Amino acid sequence: MSDDDSKRKSEHGSSFDQPYKKHRPENGTLSTGAHSQGKPPLPPIATRLEKAVFTHASLAVQDPDKPEHVNYERLEFLGDAHLELMASQVIFERYSSSTPGKMSAIREELVKNDVICKFARHYGLDKRLNIGIGNMQPRDWVKIHGDLFEAYICAVVLSDPDPHNGFDTAKKWATALWEPILSRLGMTMVTDVKSKEELGKALLAPAVKLNYVNERQPVADKAKGTQTYFIGVYLNGLGCDNQHLGSGTGQSKNAAGQEAARKALENPLLDILKAKRAAYLEQRGKERAAKVQEAEKADVKDGGDVGIKEQPT
Repeated sequence: MSDDDSKRKSEHGSSFDQPYKKHRPENGTLSTGAHSQGKPPLPPIATRLEKAVFTHASLAVQDPDKPEHVNYERLEFLGDAHLELMASQVIFERYSSSTPGKMSAIREELVKNDVICKFARHYGLDKRLNIGIGNMQPRDWVKIHGDLFEAYICAVVLSDPDPHNGFDTAKKWATALWEPILSRLGMTMVTDVKSKEELGKALLAPAVKLNYVNERQPVADKAKGTQTYFIGVYLNGLGCDNQHLGSGTGQSKNAAGQEAARKALENPLLDILKAKRAAYLEQRGKERAAKVQEAEKADVKDGGDVGIKEQPT
């Protein structure tokens, strides 16, 4: 990892003071059993990648000409990039109104070594690591185990014959691990950040309005420092007077509104309203065309009248 990467990843002290121990990996892939303590199952990795993933550079050198001399450094290099991209995508998709600065700050929280090393320890990846050095400070173990997690992320991606599928698998796993952090930071999932736009395209027209209103007071979660908002979307026009279309909740007004719009898009009434809108626009178009024709006739008539007026002497 470069100096810039090390600086990017905040490393914090830990009460976990792991003594030196030379661990040996077991045969076969890691268990992918049921959830443990609320964590998602561990994705399996290809056997061909296990030796590299669980070997520290202190026990091997990276030599492409000698496959037996492998360690996790190359996998960690690519895994670091994968993990940052995954975090960037999750934040971009979920927090559509956030500024780049805020998104960068959230990403720092998701990928810092203090966080990802805990993921590695939770699954016992640290106990599978072969390492030839000891007597290190806790912060050194934090970095090593963070690097190990990144190497494992890369191995998940590369274990699938289609790296795109492997990336999706690793992203889903990482996202599930990040959920408590996202919740604590006040993030919220927006299933479709374009739902409002889609609903507007489906229904809006002259004299037709969609109103997003607070249906009840926000509920605060003091433990997490967040609030839950309750937003409903209502239609005025197309023969409707404050017609309720859908309701949503979220940890921001925008997220709750997006959820309400998504529910509205699933409302069976939508097809009827779209038909009404189409008929309304068609009728409006006919009326405008008729007015244009009347205006053209009036212009022709006025022009003819001018032609036969007597000229002053």
